[in-house]
Amino acid sequence: MFNKSTTIHLQDKKINLFEYIDKNSNYLKKKYLDIVFRISNLKIYNQTLKKILEYNGYSLWEMSLINEKNIYKNDYVFKTIKYLAIKEILNINLKNEVRINFLERDLIDILKYEYNTTNIIFENYNSSFSENIKKLIKKSSIYNHIYFFYFFLKNCNFQKKKIKNIKKKKFFIFSYFIHYDPKKFYKRIFYPKQWSYLWDIINKNSNFVQLFLPSKKFKFYFQIKNFLSKKKFDNLDEGNFVNNNIFFEFYIKVIKDYNKYKKKINQLDLKNLFKKNKELNFFYLINEELFISSFSGYTLLQNLLWIKVFDILLSDIPKHEYGIFLYENQPWEKALIASWKKYNHGKLIGYSHTTINFWHLNYFNDPRYNLSHEFRRFNPDLIAVSSEISKNFLMSQSVDAKNIVEVEALRYLWLVYKIYTDKKKTKKKILFLGDYKNSINKKLINILNQSTNDLIKLGFDITFKPHPATSVQNIDGKITQTNEDLNSLLDKFEYIISSNTTSAIIEALSCGLRTMLFKDKNNFDLSPLKNTILENKIFSFSTKEELLNEVITSKKSVKSISYYYLNKDIIKWKKILKI
Repeated sequence: MFNKSTTIHLQDKKINLFEYIDKNSNYLKKKYLDIVFRISNLKIYNQTLKKILEYNGYSLWEMSLINEKNIYKNDYVFKTIKYLAIKEILNINLKNEVRINFLERDLIDILKYEYNTTNIIFENYNSSFSENIKKLIKKSSIYNHIYFFYFFLKNCNFQKKKIKNIKKKKFFIFSYFIHYDPKKFYKRIFYPKQWSYLWDIINKNSNFVQLFLPSKKFKFYFQIKNFLSKKKFDNLDEGNFVNNNIFFEFYIKVIKDYNKYKKKINQLDLKNLFKKNKELNFFYLINEELFISSFSGYTLLQNLLWIKVFDILLSDIPKHEYGIFLYENQPWEKALIASWKKYNHGKLIGYSHTTINFWHLNYFNDPRYNLSHEFRRFNPDLIAVSSEISKNFLMSQSVDAKNIVEVEALRYLWLVYKIYTDKKKTKKKILFLGDYKNSINKKLINILNQSTNDLIKLGFDITFKPHPATSVQNIDGKITQTNEDLNSLLDKFEYIISSNTTSAIIEALSCGLRTMLFKDKNNFDLSPLKNTILENKIFSFSTKEELLNEVITSKKSVKSISYYYLNKDIIKWKKILKI
């Protein structure tokens, strides 16, 4: 993405593309979801695409990057929506000359091909030779296989096949190796904060497995495995990792499955299918890398591995009454769901453990899909939501209310104590919260560096907390940095400055703190507040001047918001799980 906003110059006006997208976001989002649904029903070899992509009871369409629509895995979702927005503008204004500034070169090429007119003039565009080479490499078969082999090595058990004997219990929990309590971990106690109070109640009657996620300390699965073999932990051993069931012999089996599957659909035939479809060809041209990865590359290989792992894991174990997993519509979840239902386990609950944001399209589908047989096959029996806003987002796309249940927000139950206790904050302390996306993080840090001396003159101590998944560079030496948990930090600050992608905004507002939101004008509004009843309850800034002016002039009293379902007795969870 550019550091400058794409602008469209008409005869007598100038349109900022991101402002246009923001104003027309509902329409453009529906349009995108409609296109994905229609693609799943395109006919190839006399079958629908989604049908031909079924594999031994699993759906490689459901597990594809196209269907997942995850904005954090690539930029192609937003690139496509930018293109849709430009087309809307051009279709109304093409009679006259149109000048477009700061647009990606690949989008320019597609627009030139589609419109074939001299009325569109492109200015200040960027054509990076290195970026073009990277794109070509990512589409190559060799790159995709090498990338998968590296992924396999990071996650492999490196032992001969030996499945752990799983005893019969009421619950089976699926999670990630992340967000565990570091202080307890130091004392050799594993405590996953995603499950908190529920973990305290059902841990003894649960089987528990999690996906290994690389961290600064453990980059490969065998490292955490070796670590646990030397140090005995409460609630954690190598058997608590899905990765413990990834054996080296699986690599050859996945390659064999890949070669067998490749005979079902040819990538060139798929490309030609779109080429003949004038209405949808642009989508393939923009997203070609995702199609290659999903149906003949890295993502396909990864998905075939997940299918094998979950099929073996769940095929020969005692039946569980309940399965609970963190619901984000990721490909491994689709393998879990299909395997769980295939082997007739009990009720499966997908728990939406944080906010559902307007542009988090992995949670959204065309309503026709949510009313279909495929939704029932490849989604959990129940979707557990922890806020009214998340519930409304799901119901607005025709997800049946019977499939949605309300539960307490387990990760955020600490807010109960923050909301209902006296707040003793230091008014001259200000906390900046970093972002997951490096591009946004750099811009926020740039404004922070520019504002540091002014804030110090105003008497503020400044602290920066980076996102756990990022490292921070080029930050002013006068600024304190911390990795302390947010629930410990919030008592110490009166002002919270946050990027607009993180759910930490909700935590700060729930505690009644003065919270200001950085909005990158050259990007989509990823805030959890967008298109909700809370959107107007927060001040947004894009420049140093706007930030400082609000800090100096704001004298409003702040009321805490009620966002999450919070009850430390977790009554809603107990009712659903019959505890």
